[in-house]
Amino acid sequence: MSVSNAGLMMFTLLWGVFGIIELNLISKTKKRLQSRLHHGRISAEEYKISQKSIRFSLAIGISYLVLIVIQIGYVILNWDEINI
Repeated sequence: MSVSNAGLMMFTLLWGVFGIIELNLISKTKKRLQSRLHHGRISAEEYKISQKSIRFSLAIGISYLVLIVIQIGYVILNWDEINI
């Protein structure tokens, strides 16, 4: 059981890293989209459609990181039961 717990902890940390990378990419995309709107490369209607998809992706990314924090908290609270 201890090997599987250690493996799950490693996957949780990797998921956290990927979640942070995803949020960083979403942030860059949002800034790029605002710049394109400011310079007139896209219309306001295209901006609104893209903004909705960015908000949806951001909500998923944040909920993803919240789940990871809950998983890490669970591991910390049950640390004495894990035999590594």
